Amino acid sequence: MPRQPKISIELVNRVLNKREITNAIDMVYRHCGQKETVIFADRMMALGFTNACRGGISFGKDDLIVPAAKGALVAEARSLGLGAWVRPPAGKYHLIAPRLDAGAEGVIVPMVETAEEASQVANACRYPPEGRRGAAFSVAHDDFLPGSVPEKMQAANEKIVCGLLIESQRGVENLGEILAVPGIDLLWVGFLDLSITMGIPGQFEHPRFAEAVERILKAGAERCIPVGIMVKDAEQGLKRIREGFRCLSYW
Repeated sequence: MPRQPKISIELVNRVLNKREITNAIDMVYRHCGQKETVIFADRMMALGFTNACRGGISFGKDDLIVPAAKGALVAEARSLGLGAWVRPPAGKYHLIAPRLDAGAEGVIVPMVETAEEASQVANACRYPPEGRRGAAFSVAHDDFLPGSVPEKMQAANEKIVCGLLIESQRGVENLGEILAVPGIDLLWVGFLDLSITMGIPGQFEHPRFAEAVERILKAGAERCIPVGIMVKDAEQGLKRIREGFRCLSYW
């Protein structure tokens, strides 16, 4: 593989302009030789939200994660052709459905530990018969347009991404049951909380932590469900891609 210029931490961590963001992301793609890896920027406001959105960056499926409290970013993302994924504070219907009606195209729900919790999230994300999401059409999530209700329901069910944060030892132990729930599209490793619940806070090189992460990656691969994780820089991002992660969030 040809050697590539190293991306400096100073470059990535400061406010970036359109060209710099595009070059940084493209460099990651050139290193890993694929376009299927999804790359997110959690702190898009710090990176320069509009510049990043308009920078010609491929976010895998053109997706972007935003905090649930920043609803205005969902509308901004949609106007720029990006699908926004929201992290609600918990996996409850009343915390998920309003975000989807506002235009979010997916959720990443924290601290999912059981199949029952996973089922609640999956049901909240999709319309019947796949779930129990309440119907509201010709509003923000379908761009206020008229149309066939059955067709809109089907389109929304196919588009929505239902993501679960696995960030506890209990969640890892229950992975088999969790992934048996229909409608789960993405697993996300909450590495800090996971290490804390394992009694090894912040010890990310600990053999037990590495074993837990490998267990999550293996479970996802067996069911063709991508696994994501947060990274601190491009070098760590490349390492995670090689380990099998297919979604990256820059912090």
